[in-house]
Amino acid sequence: MRDALTPVKPPESELLIVTGMSGAGRTTAAHALEDLGWYVVEGLPPELITTMMDLVSRNPGSVEKLAVVLDVRSRNLFSDMLSALEQVKAAGMTYRLLFLDASDDLLVRRFEQGRRPHPLQGSGRVLDGIVAERDLLQEVKASAEVVVDTTDLNVHGLARAVTEIFSADGPTQLRLNVMSFGFKYGVPSDANFIADVRFVPNPHWVPELRALTGQDAAVRDFVLVDEGAGEFVDRYLEALYPVLEGYRRENKHYATLAVGCTGGKHRSVAIAEELARRLDQLPHVTVNTSHRDLGRE
Repeated sequence: MRDALTPVKPPESELLIVTGMSGAGRTTAAHALEDLGWYVVEGLPPELITTMMDLVSRNPGSVEKLAVVLDVRSRNLFSDMLSALEQVKAAGMTYRLLFLDASDDLLVRRFEQGRRPHPLQGSGRVLDGIVAERDLLQEVKASAEVVVDTTDLNVHGLARAVTEIFSADGPTQLRLNVMSFGFKYGVPSDANFIADVRFVPNPHWVPELRALTGQDAAVRDFVLVDEGAGEFVDRYLEALYPVLEGYRRENKHYATLAVGCTGGKHRSVAIAEELARRLDQLPHVTVNTSHRDLGRE
């Protein structure tokens, strides 16, 4: 089964739609894609996407990777975006959707620092525009193959994230980000799967382990020796295999697996590291490990 994880590449030119919340980093993502060899088009009216793809198809090899950056500067443009995406599907064209998001608080700060109004705020506040845009884009975000939350990313971090997801020839492997986090700091909004490992005995209550982290051997051994933790890892991986196979069939190439404990210091870190280690042994899978809340306590 695992050899079947090789992604199926569409024969035609790749089309990537880049959209998301205003202020979440579309321009930065566009620049990163250009550095990777994508032909990036910004400001294209949504209804011209099919026309653009038709021109590309008439000149085979002229543009192998096309990224179209769409934004919502009015409610009418949002309707045009949904209509355009339906037309792309109806025309039998293969496309992927990258959605950039960020917290409302951060978006407000970015607009205030930039001293410019939100495109949908009208005579109201910046937050009013953000709330309106988030409501409009809810359906688009739900259909996105890749969602990147830029709340904790600067421009360099976002560029690095885009580079990790999209290689020079487009994604050629399943790219998995295994992330640990602490529930006390909130659930990651961009996680595709969330696992709660607070059922495992907590090293925090062992004096000699409290100052250590899940990256230390003593904590890792304490966590993984627990019968429940070992069984969880085994069964969670078994449940993931058909999911990864489904990703291959649907040409989805990226997912974030989030593992949470109370503070994101001991249990989630140790189990995330073990999941990543074993997933990294699969063929045609690239695994990145990140620990969102390590060091916050």
